[in-house]
Amino acid sequence: MLAAVGFLEFANAGDFAANVWNESPVPIYALVFMALGGFAALCMLYFSVRDGILSWRNLRALRHERRHLQLQRQRQHQAAVRDANTLRTIDCFLDMNTREMGTELIERIGVDSLLGFSAFCVSLGTFMAMDGDTHPQLFLASNLLTGYVGNTPCVLFGIVNLCWSSWVWVRSKKQQAAALRYVKSSTRIGQKLRNRTSSIGMHAALHGISGVVAGAAGMVTATMWWGYVVLLPCIITSGVVNVFWRRRVGYERPLVAHEITSIDQDAVLEALRYADASGQRIYQGRRQGKDAFTSLVAEPDSVLCALDFVRKNNLFEDFCLRLLQDPAVAARLLASSSSSSSSSSPSPLMEWHQFASSTGAGDDEAWKQRVLGVARDLVNERALLSFQYQERHLLEVMGCYMCRGAEFGQGRDQKGSERVAKRVSTMATGGAGTRPNANSYAGRHGNDWLFGGFSLRGALRGLVRR
Repeated sequence: MLAAVGFLEFANAGDFAANVWNESPVPIYALVFMALGGFAALCMLYFSVRDGILSWRNLRALRHERRHLQLQRQRQHQAAVRDANTLRTIDCFLDMNTREMGTELIERIGVDSLLGFSAFCVSLGTFMAMDGDTHPQLFLASNLLTGYVGNTPCVLFGIVNLCWSSWVWVRSKKQQAAALRYVKSSTRIGQKLRNRTSSIGMHAALHGISGVVAGAAGMVTATMWWGYVVLLPCIITSGVVNVFWRRRVGYERPLVAHEITSIDQDAVLEALRYADASGQRIYQGRRQGKDAFTSLVAEPDSVLCALDFVRKNNLFEDFCLRLLQDPAVAARLLASSSSSSSSSSPSPLMEWHQFASSTGAGDDEAWKQRVLGVARDLVNERALLSFQYQERHLLEVMGCYMCRGAEFGQGRDQKGSERVAKRVSTMATGGAGTRPNANSYAGRHGNDWLFGGFSLRGALRGLVRR
């Protein structure tokens, strides 16, 4: 999400001069303010289009992931022996995919399209107002564009966004309650869960309320100047919410594009502890004058150890891109991969461990140090952020997984456990042994809460019963 998108509400105030000095003849200073406001609103249109393109790419990737997960779920239902834990894992990933697709659709594409259209109308109407005193038709069109026509999309977005933010808040509270039942013994992880839920709730509340208030204030500005007084805090809040999302809530994760194997809460908790401990090691190393690479890699002089760490922590793609930025390095890698790949391969390939072994065992010390230098720079720049992303992702995995566990008789009170166990016995018999799939829950870039995800209807029923 582009940082400038947080200030799209500012474009809604670009017509300040046009609405406040709605008179004839237009004062010179008002014309200057109109030109500045119209130009600023028009500039925001670029950021909305740019962010919309990026969000559409993310949405396409998430749709592809969703089709893959649904196919895996269908295969599990058609299998002779169903693995209830694998179904639970797939439903967990579908739940996360639902939330991420909703975020892309509403908080990015919805913002970019509706507020971008509003910015265009406000900009056009403001420029028209500059010559409205001599052309009555332009004056009328300007009033419409900077008034109800230009601000109606903001109202629509505010209403939809408030509903979405409410759903996200309810979902996060439900996940926290389910996950905390399991991590009682881990005080630090439990506190991280509470902090994560508080961050999501804070973001949802600020984003939802400010969107509705900004939409209403925008409609008021068409006829009342004091609407801009109400709109100003909303503009500031929108920018703060954008920064808050980037710093405390949002994360990148690898897409699920492989055969699903079941996970369990113990494996997720262990991965959470690893990410937390790695972050602590970085901070401790800084206090001791060490860089992140030296603190995290067991053998800093070993190419194999360095690349193994990079690969396991979702940094290998960035590592390859950095290597290929140098034409000489790219040519050498291409020559090495071409000589090592089979003739039947459609393109030259080289496994990471093969590359690491050949680099570490070679006599070219300069080449080895060059590869280690790229890995060192990457880890020093990106490792801490990568572990923060892993923590945020794994905390959501834990919440989703434990919520799905209620459906399988885990994480519930004793009351009703026999009824749940009876339902489980009809769904699955036996079940193959499970093994953790690190690639499934390691923490990249991202709508359907009725099919395999969180149930909105169930959440509303829960609120009524309470």
